[in-house]
Amino acid sequence: MAEIAANNSLKAIGFDDRLAATVTTELKAMNNMEGEDQDGDKIIFGDIGDALLALKTMIPAKEDENDTIYDFKSVHLGKSAARGKTKDDIYRGFLYWSQKDEDVENECFNITKAFKRLTSFAKCQDDYFEKYWDTPVYLKEIRVVNEFMSAFTPEYEVAGGSPLWAYAMGSHGRGWDLKEWGITDKLLMRWFWYTVVCCLFDKKAQHPGVVIVQSFNNMGVGEMVKMNNAFSGIEKEMNRMFYGCLPVKMKSIIIVGSPWWMSALMRIMRLFLSKKMSERFKNVSIEKMHQLIGGKTMLPKDYLGGVTTMTERWPQADTCEEEDKKAEEEEATEEVLL
Repeated sequence: MAEIAANNSLKAIGFDDRLAATVTTELKAMNNMEGEDQDGDKIIFGDIGDALLALKTMIPAKEDENDTIYDFKSVHLGKSAARGKTKDDIYRGFLYWSQKDEDVENECFNITKAFKRLTSFAKCQDDYFEKYWDTPVYLKEIRVVNEFMSAFTPEYEVAGGSPLWAYAMGSHGRGWDLKEWGITDKLLMRWFWYTVVCCLFDKKAQHPGVVIVQSFNNMGVGEMVKMNNAFSGIEKEMNRMFYGCLPVKMKSIIIVGSPWWMSALMRIMRLFLSKKMSERFKNVSIEKMHQLIGGKTMLPKDYLGGVTTMTERWPQADTCEEEDKKAEEEEATEEVLL
């Protein structure tokens, strides 16, 4: 009944059937983002090294050479955003994600919860390897999508020690037609995957979690429908990965530039969200947002009122792709010589 009432309310403010269904589906998935502690979970007290050893004992042995789930092929360890990283670094990310605030204080890890999330991630990245992520993603490839999303992840943590993900939605004024931007569904997924891989190795994203700032720039309902339609081709895949697999917590979601329909949407959202998740949504002015994140200095100059010259949190040298290719060529040469 609640879902029917919510759908009717969403349609009343101008959402079409697809957007209304998208909103309700995403809200229900959001509650699962941090997993759940259950009776009987294996808890390890000690440092990350002890937890890592315990987690690795739960990884099943390969059934045959075609069993590649835990190879994490889509991550492309050693290249691009995973340069210098190993499987152990991936495992650590899920262990840190498994911790609640009290677990950090008590120096313990929920190994069972970490393993469940790790397994979901392993299966998802293996399922989509051929379709989306068969080659490493490099930053220069996806910059057009950053521009499309008006996305920026500053290098500094904001108040409370959280990384900031900022989206000034629609500030480019160029619309949401993917063809006009030269963006395909595959490129959108590769842009998303670049963020996923970076987050695997970003301890602060796992705990205390990220602060997301979304500016809607007083976007009308029609524009919201167009923006949502741009993601229709990969919506299920994105939701599966983001809410069900990614080792990231959302500490808070701060909405600014709120259009007239946002207050109604927020009321509907609370019908589906847990109390804990609902309290993380804040619909405020830009000035209040600045206070919440620690001031204008936490944002890039001329971006949502920011005043600081800064680089992105996950910078990538222009030569990274060339260096990776050179390393591949050298490895191939060594194999031929052998």
